[in-house]
Amino acid sequence: MRERAQIISAMDESQSTSKNNSTETIEEIKQDIVSGRSNLLSYVGELESYLTSEEATKRVKGMEVLVNILKNLTSNEVNKKTASVLVMFFSLRTSDAVSIPQILDGMWALMNMNDDDEALQRKIVTNVLNKIHVQSYQQRIRNLTFQIIDRYLSIKGKKLINKKTIIDIVTSIDGERDPRNLMLIFDIVTKLVCECDISEAYKASYSNYSI
Repeated sequence: MRERAQIISAMDESQSTSKNNSTETIEEIKQDIVSGRSNLLSYVGELESYLTSEEATKRVKGMEVLVNILKNLTSNEVNKKTASVLVMFFSLRTSDAVSIPQILDGMWALMNMNDDDEALQRKIVTNVLNKIHVQSYQQRIRNLTFQIIDRYLSIKGKKLINKKTIIDIVTSIDGERDPRNLMLIFDIVTKLVCECDISEAYKASYSNYSI
């Protein structure tokens, strides 16, 4: 089957030192999806054996291949139904801690290609906040999580922010001390002040910026 052969090739190339070959394979997959010859969910299915492997390195590489395919597509190829399925898929995979960086990359890609879909944006943020204990991860993961939150607060309507979401956001940023993240935190807090209960935002701001 063509999709299977492409995935095997992409997996092999992702483990080599040559990035050009990997790019060529991903581009070939992209063209097949754009032309309608195949679809993204078919490739997700072909990646199953890698994504569920007992070997952590295979799971990570499998997720990397999926995310690299996703990053090369647009909302024209990833409709709302497919995007929603992928959000739930990524959410279920958060139990695999080693794949969290790739999962967040995938969520970020979905946000960027569906910035007019408020319901999907909310689903992404809700799943990230509920499934990932942000402050227990390294700086890169925390930073990407904060970018996702910040983007959500920038494009959503006030009606989509509820008390639980505010509390979850505050919890995710509480205790952050890394200077590389603090400007993002400040931006998030500023948006919370403008959009939500100012007392919750003040609590977060005081925790992170007190001297």
